[in-house]
Amino acid sequence: MQNITESALQTMAGEIESLLLEQREGINYAFQKIKEGIKISIGVNLDQTNQGIEINYTVNYPLEPAPEPAQKQTVKKRQIINENQAELFDGFEKMRPKAGSGIDSITISSGCKSATLEAR
Repeated sequence: MQNITESALQTMAGEIESLLLEQREGINYAFQKIKEGIKISIGVNLDQTNQGIEINYTVNYPLEPAPEPAQKQTVKKRQIINENQAELFDGFEKMRPKAGSGIDSITISSGCKSATLEAR
């Protein structure tokens, strides 16, 4: 099994520098074209082989500005229907004050929850 030594890391660093210099014109072209700046990604993959350490290098950068994201609208709704509770809600609705009765609202509390029924 091969070790990653300082010498191996120096070799990798030199190869990365070489790749960046090879891509100098393309990187400059992209940098001049994309006014908001560019991101250069450098990838190094190491694998053990019978011959030694296999190293694969990748340099990525955009050639065109990223398109504007499409405008979106998101609507979410969650509903639970329990037909067994319909009678309970009907009972609460019967307690609602009637408009003109002189009672503006009533509040029903249970534990730490409460509900206020306004007159209609």
